[in-house]
Amino acid sequence: MDVQIKLYRNKWISGNGIHSIGWASTPDTCYPDKAFHQFIESQIDPNTFGADDAYQLANTLNGSYALVITTHQSVFLIADRTRSYPLIYLKNKGVLYITDDFLSLKADYVLKPTVDISQAETFLLSSLTFGNHTIYKEVFGIQAAEIVELSKQNETAKSKRYFRYTLNTENKQQLITKEEINKQNEIFAHVFQRMSDSAPTVHNWIVPLSGGHDSRMIINQIHKLGIKNVICFSYGEVNNRQAQLSQRVANALGYPWYFVEYTAEKWYQIRQTADFNRYFDFAFNGISNPHIQDLLAVYELNKQGVFHPDDIFVPGHTFDFITGSQCLRNIKELQSEKDVINYLRYCINQWSYKTRPKHLLKEITDMIRQTPLPYNNFTEYFYWQEWHCKFLLNSVRVYEYFGFDWRAPLWDQELVKYWQSLHVDYKLYRNFLYECEQQGLYNEPLRSIPFDFQMNPKARTIDKLLRLIPYTFIRKIKHYIRPQAIHLDDGLHHVYAHQKTILKDQATYNSCPKALQNYLKPYKNRPLCWFPDNDNNSMYALREQFKQKVFS
Repeated sequence: MDVQIKLYRNKWISGNGIHSIGWASTPDTCYPDKAFHQFIESQIDPNTFGADDAYQLANTLNGSYALVITTHQSVFLIADRTRSYPLIYLKNKGVLYITDDFLSLKADYVLKPTVDISQAETFLLSSLTFGNHTIYKEVFGIQAAEIVELSKQNETAKSKRYFRYTLNTENKQQLITKEEINKQNEIFAHVFQRMSDSAPTVHNWIVPLSGGHDSRMIINQIHKLGIKNVICFSYGEVNNRQAQLSQRVANALGYPWYFVEYTAEKWYQIRQTADFNRYFDFAFNGISNPHIQDLLAVYELNKQGVFHPDDIFVPGHTFDFITGSQCLRNIKELQSEKDVINYLRYCINQWSYKTRPKHLLKEITDMIRQTPLPYNNFTEYFYWQEWHCKFLLNSVRVYEYFGFDWRAPLWDQELVKYWQSLHVDYKLYRNFLYECEQQGLYNEPLRSIPFDFQMNPKARTIDKLLRLIPYTFIRKIKHYIRPQAIHLDDGLHHVYAHQKTILKDQATYNSCPKALQNYLKPYKNRPLCWFPDNDNNSMYALREQFKQKVFS
């Protein structure tokens, strides 16, 4: 079988049948860029390398990378534990194609894949395609912590996972907060030293700094390490609370801080550029809803010359998850498939008036049955594999699109391993993290600067009562009284707000097959600015897929 490997990111390094991107460390050494490629070359004999060797190799690596390894018999695709660099594979007319940018490959090789309506439906409603699916038939994406072996002889694909994100629901320790703070501070010192070692030629570290915990932990640890070459930025509407707190943190540590105002006019202007559509296609890749929260800020600051080509972005993704943001109190009581699906309902809530399709619920049910985990572990596994790796961490595509590198230190495996080891009781609602923050994870002056949630007014009695209303009823209420949405004061309701664009006037709506229009039709006469940006973005990402009416 002919093999065509077409990789579009310019940071890939190729040689001796190996394609590598990113960096990694072993227990002894950190390997940036070229050194990483050389290390991989030293570990591989193309005459003998097999699935067991790939499994052992992946287990030794800690970092953000992807590998394509060609041997005489097979091609191995290896993803790190967060799927940092997506890989897509398909067989078409006797040719095996491997790429990191499927829409570009489709155009360059004049491929005409068939859109799978059920997967497009899943994407529209959840921001994702689940498992190894894309929205196209017979086109597959590699998953987090997955090794895929593609045989050249019999044209089969074998998959193996070398890591699964799980919860500790069995072994509860009695933790002493001060001791755990010391452990965490030691781990953080290791994590951020590895990050620094991974980029010896960095110009500035760029921190998208909000008023929340995750990005503040990033800047806190960078400052503790004594790193000086740092730039912070924030964005949104003028005087929004997140930006105000962000500026206070940056000023307290002596780092320069920039702010980009988000307005309907600015979003309209960037939507008229080629960058908007090109970025959407690049980040979408047939799998993920493009994340646009940072797009306007990076675009504008880059045009102003604030950034240097050798800068590296360090977002706070996704510390909230590993420390327990999605561990709600009833997670320990999940005892059935129905319980799990009910717990995950917010993952499939876009364009939410209509009932969810049976095939989508079946896909989750099949995943539950095929994954060797107890019910009270599956939700964290699902959030890791699907939501965090495919959507939230996929937001780094915006930095890549403009030519910048990035790091995700809060997914360093030493840190992940620590939080995985704690019993779920210590992760409920992130309460243990908050306790540790106040007692020693932060030094002054950061400890005295509040977080955004601490500035929220106390919940009214009416708000508490509304939380008791069944979710299915709330979904119907939202259809009739859904307000103009302003999310976290970040100004994203402005993205499609110019001239109050109506849903039915969008090309995507008019070209969608009936199965997808079914969800959009109830809103067809409403301005797009009334809806969360994720809902709109999932629709917009599909804008080119149905013009040729090739789907089933």
